[in-house]
Amino acid sequence: MPKHRTILCSVSKEEKYKLRFSDFAYSIKNDGIIIEQYMGNDRHVIIPPCIDNMPVIGIGNYAFEDNDDLLSAEFPNTLTDIGDFAFSGCENLKNVNFPDGLKIIGWSAFAGCYSLTNVVFPDNIEIVDIESFNQCRGLKNVTMGKGQEEIPTLSFCDCTNLETVTIGSAVKIIGFRAFANCVSLKHVYYSGSKEQWDKIDDWGENEPLAYAKITYKYPLRSQIKEIR
Repeated sequence: MPKHRTILCSVSKEEKYKLRFSDFAYSIKNDGIIIEQYMGNDRHVIIPPCIDNMPVIGIGNYAFEDNDDLLSAEFPNTLTDIGDFAFSGCENLKNVNFPDGLKIIGWSAFAGCYSLTNVVFPDNIEIVDIESFNQCRGLKNVTMGKGQEEIPTLSFCDCTNLETVTIGSAVKIIGFRAFANCVSLKHVYYSGSKEQWDKIDDWGENEPLAYAKITYKYPLRSQIKEIR
């Protein structure tokens, strides 16, 4: 069965703006810091690893939404959760490198980030929510996490320039229209066997996978090194 995630709780605007560090508004949850909103205009943003001696564990819902100034975001190793719509509509965002400890990427977290070209999920990712990279039209390469079990509904829908996808053998579900309209998809590298691939539960309308060349028993980590 698909996993369900716990959404980061957003505080009220009145409470949210009480706590600030540099250009970040933040809240405190479970002895960790949630970046609730970025209020600067830097093109290259470095998320701090800690604030007030507490680790930064999350990027809240809508924190960077529609930020046209943003070109790159650097995440700390303490980060575990990126919230819903956190970077949605950041049309000029080109570079993100997810830390090894990241567990959750929220609903539409990077949807409409037209300038992203490569996405590599960490091996320990637990939940990637629906529409997470929907309409990332510049995206060319995607590598799933080694332990990732689901490619969710609409997650890469309308990524019209996507050429290469690397998928681990742990994947059991490919959601509805996860790769719909990925008209440039040429290569699928799969770490399992053809028999394992045929057992994946495809929820439908993922025709680009059927037309792509599939390479089986592919060493997952070598593809990550190549596209980084």
